[in-house]
Amino acid sequence: MVGRIFIFILVLAVALALLLTTCHSPEPDAESTATYEPAPTPPEEPEPPEEPTPAPPEEPEPTPPEEPEPELPEEPEPEPPEEPEPEPPEEPEPEPPEEPEPEEPAPDPPEDPSGGDGSIAQLARELIGSPFLAGGSTPTEGFDNSGFIYYVLNSYGISCPRRTQEQTLIGPRVYYLADLLPGDLAFFGATPGDNVAVFGGIYVGEGNMVFVSGSASAVVESDITQAWFQNIFVSGARVEREQ
Repeated sequence: MVGRIFIFILVLAVALALLLTTCHSPEPDAESTATYEPAPTPPEEPEPPEEPTPAPPEEPEPTPPEEPEPELPEEPEPEPPEEPEPEPPEEPEPEPPEEPEPEEPAPDPPEDPSGGDGSIAQLARELIGSPFLAGGSTPTEGFDNSGFIYYVLNSYGISCPRRTQEQTLIGPRVYYLADLLPGDLAFFGATPGDNVAVFGGIYVGEGNMVFVSGSASAVVESDITQAWFQNIFVSGARVEREQ
């Protein structure tokens, strides 16, 4: 650009000089009228192309080195706490139904209460078929379970309490069905494993027992060697006749 301005001023100065010369010079003669050729204008030098300023190379941003993730120590898996074995819930002991105390005094023992061989087992068998009656303790009215045992033993001259729980303590305890003797008492619970006696009967031998059955509503004789009786057997009581 500066070069162009300089050339332009130079040309302008030459033209101005020629103009002044023409105005003040005399008329030229023929010889002097030779054609004046202006000095040749030097050719314009082309401006050198603008070299683009090289852009600084983009320096790549340094990538921070990947820091390895710290390895966490392996935590041992916690062992589950030992759960205590749940204790089976205590089953409430069934309370035997309260049997009313008999209003009548115990009957006087007859000279031969059995009417046969004079044994407790014989007298119990003679009462088979007597009706069931809650609170009953005589063959004319009927029996409940403990009332039947109460009547038979008292008729035979043995002082016997009225309630089932008290009757289990009437004599030495018998722990196994196989050890029962005719005339002994056998007592049973409501469910297997129940240690509370809820009903009983008189063992008459050969695996049979005479007792008051609620389902039959009468005094019956049953085989107590059956599994159902064996599973609910609580204990027996050895009956010893008073001398």
